Amino acid sequence: MSGSPTILLAVHVAAAALLLGCGGAGDSPDDGEHTESVGGSTAGEGGGDGGALATGGSDSPNDGGFAGTAGAGEGGSDPVSGVKHNPGHYISMRPTDGDAEILDSLRPGVRGVQIRYTWRSLEPTQGVYDLGELQSDLDLLAGEGKHLIALVEDKSFDGSMPTPDYLSAYTLPNTPGGYTVARWDPFVVDRLEALMQALGARFDAHPGLEAVGIQETALGVSPQQRADHGYTPEAYRDGQIQLLTTMKVALPSSQVFWYMNFFAEHQSYIGDIAAAVAPLGVSMGGPDILPESPSLLTHVYPLYEQFAGSMQLFCSAQYDSYEHVKSSTGDFYTPAEIFEYGRDTLQVSYVLWNHKTWSTPAGSYNWLDALPVIDQNRTFN
Repeated sequence: MSGSPTILLAVHVAAAALLLGCGGAGDSPDDGEHTESVGGSTAGEGGGDGGALATGGSDSPNDGGFAGTAGAGEGGSDPVSGVKHNPGHYISMRPTDGDAEILDSLRPGVRGVQIRYTWRSLEPTQGVYDLGELQSDLDLLAGEGKHLIALVEDKSFDGSMPTPDYLSAYTLPNTPGGYTVARWDPFVVDRLEALMQALGARFDAHPGLEAVGIQETALGVSPQQRADHGYTPEAYRDGQIQLLTTMKVALPSSQVFWYMNFFAEHQSYIGDIAAAVAPLGVSMGGPDILPESPSLLTHVYPLYEQFAGSMQLFCSAQYDSYEHVKSSTGDFYTPAEIFEYGRDTLQVSYVLWNHKTWSTPAGSYNWLDALPVIDQNRTFN
């Protein structure tokens, strides 16, 4: 899909009406400058065939066992749109965490968890989807009356391949040390749309699936790699709008979480994407709460204020949030201060806390230090 932002917005406003009927300027900073942190360390700062399902479980969501509990575990939905709406605090699990760690994270005030699923794990071969792990996680959380945010990964930071083998020619090395798929390529967009349609068909009706998200807009791919693979800012912008639109159609009763931060060669297109998908009900956020990050303060955080009235907002307290230093004192920001910045300045209604279990450097914080903040601030915004 191509065209001016004005034309794109008109197209997607029309898509929003269909859904209801059915039930900055200038170039960006180097988009590898500040990116998501995963694993055990900071990593740096239309359509398509629905395919066959190899689910490893039943063909329908196991929603019979989901029972909301009072307070932080209670399920809910927006009374106007009918979209599941359970804002608050979520724990973002590490890739190495298993069922025991997930259950241990469900402390007082925690609404649920975010779990990462690589594209490769969800679609082992073209058009064949293995959704058994996601089903198992939903079943586990349903027994506790908690909610799942499923983050689909097409980018890695640890050298692992995030995409299926049939996309190897479209999966490029990135500067953090992993790989990023060519998100601007029409074939890649088409195949990711097909995956989202499969996820929606299987899980949208499940009351425990709060949201499906896609990773940050920062690519981390060198200018030469982008040029060699046909990158243009306009193609990337249009591909993001097309994908997010398809996600909302495929997941009409679930949240769609769009992680945004930097946009290679045309940072202002982040705002154009947000304007196009806001009428559809897409939620916007990013991977970092860092009150003194110059690049975020300049290029990213103003978007939260700009769209606070028209989009639901979220943000993730990643490993670097627990280690963020105050320039005035040299002390680390406390989890309470990180939360307050997200709540009051970024105006978010979801905070996702990385499951950081260590406290290095000395004097910094981890997820256990956030628990009193979570328990004392169960509802906000």
